[in-house]
Amino acid sequence: MNTPRKHHYLPQFYLEGFKIEPERGKKPHIWQIEKSADQAHYSPAIEDTGCIRDYHSVDSTNEEPDHRTIEGLLSKIEAEQAELVRTIRETQRIDASQVAPLSAFISLMRFRVPAFAGHIEKSLRSVVLDSFKIMYHAGAFRPPPPELRKMFDSKGIDDSLHVSISNWKILSHMFQVGLGSESIDLLAEYNFHVYSAKNASFFVTSDGIRLHVLEAAPPAPGAPVIAFVPGWSMPAASPSSPIPI
Repeated sequence: MNTPRKHHYLPQFYLEGFKIEPERGKKPHIWQIEKSADQAHYSPAIEDTGCIRDYHSVDSTNEEPDHRTIEGLLSKIEAEQAELVRTIRETQRIDASQVAPLSAFISLMRFRVPAFAGHIEKSLRSVVLDSFKIMYHAGAFRPPPPELRKMFDSKGIDDSLHVSISNWKILSHMFQVGLGSESIDLLAEYNFHVYSAKNASFFVTSDGIRLHVLEAAPPAPGAPVIAFVPGWSMPAASPSSPIPI
């Protein structure tokens, strides 16, 4: 059995809801728009989108990295989430019983991305360095070698030491927040609405990015593309009247 090494932080079932139709070649593709001034766009394969090698691998000091465990757990979670999204798309409504699992889906999507993982890594590295500096200046350690002491004095401790955070620790914090009741319960307090766009159009997101609803893959011919928006209205706008933010 092949060991999965290409780990998706965006579920493929979610990306396939926006795949280009008709498909190009044997694999589904998706439009990817860069969040930059020129908003450059291209169309990679979905299996190569929203993924990083070994992103969910659990590392250990004395053992080989575990590439399977987190991927296996996420596969089970995403199977349930895919069924939830499919049902909402088909019924075009959100029942009260679906609010909690939908909130969990949104929460996990929000916190499983590289930007948040990077924030966790930076925060943990800062904690380690600050703890070391407090203990060092308090005399909790033996005197360092002269070369290291000279480096501390000339460059500072922050620039003299390299702190590496294990990926398992980053994953632990990331999923603790993403699957935590505090985030999920907060989202569940919002009012959810389903908005659809039957024709090619666009809408502007809360961070000022214009998302184009182009060549999306509806569940059936003529069916709408659906966006989930907790708490506030974000309908698709006509090209001549973008939504002000």
